[in-house]
Amino acid sequence: MSTAIGGGDTATSWGIGVTSVSQYNADLTSANRCHAPALNRMPRLDLYPLAKDAPREALADATVIVVDMLRASTTIATALAAGAECVMPFAEIDETLAAAQRFGGDRVLRGGEGGGRLLPGFARDTSPAEYTPGRAADRRILFTTTNGARALQHVREARRVLVGAAINASAVARAVELDADVAVLGAGTDGVLAMEDLIAGGVIIDAMIRRSDGWSLNRSATAMLEHWQGLRDGVAAGASLIEVFAADIQSTDGARNLISIG
Repeated sequence: MSTAIGGGDTATSWGIGVTSVSQYNADLTSANRCHAPALNRMPRLDLYPLAKDAPREALADATVIVVDMLRASTTIATALAAGAECVMPFAEIDETLAAAQRFGGDRVLRGGEGGGRLLPGFARDTSPAEYTPGRAADRRILFTTTNGARALQHVREARRVLVGAAINASAVARAVELDADVAVLGAGTDGVLAMEDLIAGGVIIDAMIRRSDGWSLNRSATAMLEHWQGLRDGVAAGASLIEVFAADIQSTDGARNLISIG
């Protein structure tokens, strides 16, 4: 089972939305005004390291931002920014291949990985570098990945679902600023929390706070917001925040695993 994630729209016919990098995506704020009910409390902004940490009822009434920093979220955002028609995430390899047969044609591009490696029968892996405009533009990308697609399947009953990463944090923040409750959900790695997902979650939460400070954060959201703000505020004169962020990501188990794979 899959859900299509459309390129230029925040919500597709499947009822699930995604934002890509801000240079590509249109301003989404006006599209969200119908989603903002009147509240007698502060809107919640929760971070859950893994799906199992999130009460099902908390997800059902929330906008859920799924974060698989390395690499599904980053790659999906990159592919849409490169002009892909849509990305269809699948949890299983055979589902992806069956869908490719159904759709057929040159416009279908199969992308996926297992254990960080290219899968047999797939044209591209899950590296963002694989999805350039020359390869992704106007293509329907059928995408499977070890953790990200399964996380998206887990939250399919949520009120709205977006894909978030550090690369599209500003666009995601703009898309949800008028929503009542937001949950940032880490995809993890084989059921274990992935620190890189939480770091990216902190970047997204910071972008949201900068647009509107009227959120009530849970403990995990507060911790990762403070982690990111500490990195940002501690950048020495002449240093690059991007380099500091990259070093923080590279220190995680997930990044070290990717580097070891090559």
